[in-house]
Amino acid sequence: MAITLIQFLLQNEVTSRILHLASQNMPTHWEDFSQRFRVLTTKSLLVRNSKHINPEALTYLASHTSKFLERESKTIPRGEFHALLSSGSILALTSQHHGTSGSALWLPIDLFFEDIMDGTQAAAASAVENLTGASLVKALQAVNSTTWHDAFLALWLAALRLVQRERDPIEGPVPRTDTFLCVLLSVTPLAVANIIEEEESQWIDQSASSPSNQWKEKKGKCRQGLVNSLQQLGDYESLLTPPISVQSVANQAAAKAVMFISGITNGSGSYENTSMNESASGCSGNMRHLVVEACISRNLLDTSAYLWPGFVNGGTNQVPQGIAGNVSCWSLVMKGSSLTPSLTNSLITTPASSLAEIEKIYEVATTGSEDEKIAAASILCGASLFRGWSIQEHVIIFIVTLLSPQAPANISGSYSHLINCAPFLNVLLVGISPVDCVQIFSLHGVVPVMRYFEK
Repeated sequence: MAITLIQFLLQNEVTSRILHLASQNMPTHWEDFSQRFRVLTTKSLLVRNSKHINPEALTYLASHTSKFLERESKTIPRGEFHALLSSGSILALTSQHHGTSGSALWLPIDLFFEDIMDGTQAAAASAVENLTGASLVKALQAVNSTTWHDAFLALWLAALRLVQRERDPIEGPVPRTDTFLCVLLSVTPLAVANIIEEEESQWIDQSASSPSNQWKEKKGKCRQGLVNSLQQLGDYESLLTPPISVQSVANQAAAKAVMFISGITNGSGSYENTSMNESASGCSGNMRHLVVEACISRNLLDTSAYLWPGFVNGGTNQVPQGIAGNVSCWSLVMKGSSLTPSLTNSLITTPASSLAEIEKIYEVATTGSEDEKIAAASILCGASLFRGWSIQEHVIIFIVTLLSPQAPANISGSYSHLINCAPFLNVLLVGISPVDCVQIFSLHGVVPVMRYFEK
């Protein structure tokens, strides 16, 4: 009965797909299964004497299930594919499987993004965990028998379409641009980072047990798929137009690439901390520039991405307009400058670019004077929270931690230590009161943490 059941699982369309997924994601276990299965079919008297089971056919079926599924995949012509995506329709990235339309293959990603944008519910887990923990992207990539290039391209395009839908919101006049940008530039890069880490650690384990060039080649395919997907992202111009509120940020991202290529630096010999005004009018940036910056900041790409063909438009031998020669306000903080009112205002409107900068402000918020603590709270709830996509999850954790200050050891009686913290806590609570902020906290999965602090 067990052998008959295995035969059924290999022949059935649905279960064969599940087995194909297992063979792609658990190659060691699959190879062990295949070897045991070959022994069974060659040495089992029951199988050899059965009138209903052909051992040779059964062995062939087990070893060729994945190849059969791959042969069933037929790629949509690139021109037709681009036309579908540019028109804003649902993804049609790859094949039609057994009558399933191509548009349905990546639909779960679009549905997932729409689901997490439901403002009526606060998720118990972060969107990153739900996107990667349930292996949504990995499962779709394996079941659809596609490359990582296709899978990552599907993910980026679904997130970009989400941002574009905010241009004509159906929920009402309440803007949610920062929430949509959080999904594209914070949640999605974090999910991609988790997927690549899982894939590369898997192949490292495989190469340790069986040294071979085959494992080394497979180890790099996932990251290379990310690079290829971001390079192709430039073909979808209709999805790359930035919302008006972040056009200047996109321009600055493009200007940063121009500075790198041109070798322009500030007085310290670095282009990283050069100050730019909001216009950076000499460069026209788009959403791909922001996506690439988000990936570079999380070490998913290096600065060689600035050299991609077509990434920087126009000449690269001219200084972009709007670039100042002085260092940024965050560089002053890292050098130990005190939080004067003018510097505080600049830090509130300029997002931090590194975790070290945010940790510096958090240190001030916990050990500084009362005035410094209030200034630090204002900075944490400023642009670093809403537009600091590369360190957004850390900013949120710091804010949540500050909302529950520990009681001094010498406190006694019914007097609450929170009374002395009222001005500081007021700044934090007002800073996180916008609707966008509540949704961003939910996307990063800190709502359960906040409930814990409430208790």
